[in-house]
Amino acid sequence: MNRFILRSILMLALALVLLPVVAVAAGGGGHHEADPAAQWKLFAFAVVNFLIYAFLMRRFAGQPIKDFLSGRRREVADAIEAAGKAKAEADKIKAEFEAKAAKLEETKAELIEEVKAIAEAEHARVIAAANETAERMRRDAELTAESDLLRARRELRKEAAKIATELATEMIRGKLDDNERQRLLRDFIARVDAS
Repeated sequence: MNRFILRSILMLALALVLLPVVAVAAGGGGHHEADPAAQWKLFAFAVVNFLIYAFLMRRFAGQPIKDFLSGRRREVADAIEAAGKAKAEADKIKAEFEAKAAKLEETKAELIEEVKAIAEAEHARVIAAANETAERMRRDAELTAESDLLRARRELRKEAAKIATELATEMIRGKLDDNERQRLLRDFIARVDAS
């Protein structure tokens, strides 16, 4: 409703402003010089016409135009305030994302350092395990070699004893008589029982 009234008043004002122009154009289109009094009358008519127009505009359209302009001013002020708030919010969000981005770089560097530390620790653990395994294998090899050496010595002793026994048996058979053999056998049994 308010806009309709405003448009009607503006159309009326436009018609009143253009009325003198139409009157001058209807007065004859000759190129003759008009007399100065007529020009002053025309000027006075235009001034009076403008004053009437200004009075009517102020009287009938003044308040709607004032309301429209003050409403528009409020809308613009509200829009500027909303834009300021939106800009502040956008700046806040931007700052948050920049902080997150900076923290992301920091976190990335921390993760890289942590992964390096884990890799170094794993490397040291693998080296230690390899050294331990090598040492265990060396000890096992030494124990196996020692055990094999002892077994070989036992077998050599056994074989030497067997050969010595066979040689001694052969030698004794030829030299010993039955009494001497009986005595050696008793001594042998006594030594076996003692050990």
